Parts: sequence; C-alpha cells; structure tokens
Amino acid sequence: MADYPGFDQDKIEAALEAAQRHNSSVGLNKSSAEMDIRAGGEMAISGGCISVTVKDGKVCLNLPLGIGSYCLPVPSWVPEGAEVRACIDICTTWGIPTGVKITVSFNDTVIFTKSFLKC
Repeated sequence: MADYPGFDQDKIEAALEAAQRHNSSVGLNKSSAEMDIRAGGEMAISGGCISVTVKDGKVCLNLPLGIGSYCLPVPSWVPEGAEVRACIDICTTWGIPTGVKITVSFNDTVIFTKSFLKC
C-alpha cells in the first residue's frame, strides 16, 4: 500500500460495530416475519475525517475494507498544497460492510464525493 494518509482504524471499527448493533436491534437475527422492515437494510455511518494536502492536483488516500490506495482529482480552483478535509462513511447492508463513500471539502465546500464498492 502506498504511503498515503489513512483513516483512524478505531473509528472505522466503531462504525462497523454500530451498524451491526443497529441491525441486531431491529431483528436481523430473527425470522424475516419478525424483522422490522421499516429499518431497511442499508446504512452509512461516519468513520471520521482527516486532513489531506492537495499534491499534483489530487488527493490520495489509503482506504479500508481492502480497497487500498486511491488518488482522486480536485478542481483546478483548489490550490496546490491546500489542506482539504476528507471524511469517510462506511456503507453496510444488514450490518455487513459493502463499501465506503469519501467526501472531500475545501473551505467548508464539498468538492466531491466518491463511492467505492456498493454504497
């Protein structure tokens, strides 16, 4: 894996644990006749945010869940060397991780979101 910034593993694990706890509370382990279908199966929970520096017109991150390193372009109006905020949501279906969604902001403006796997 390339030497890029990554998200706090403890926060990632806490997000996964929260999704599993939620699905247990709505009856995931019960028969489908008893399951609270209003809760739905899909959920995205925050796994935290980090600061990342724009280099060569992109931000590069190490992503969890086996996704690995990935670089994403930023708009040209975001200056080279700028600090941006990258936040991650862990996506689950019935408590099972299915992907991640990255949201990158500059000066409190979202500049892009990108999903990996199923989100």
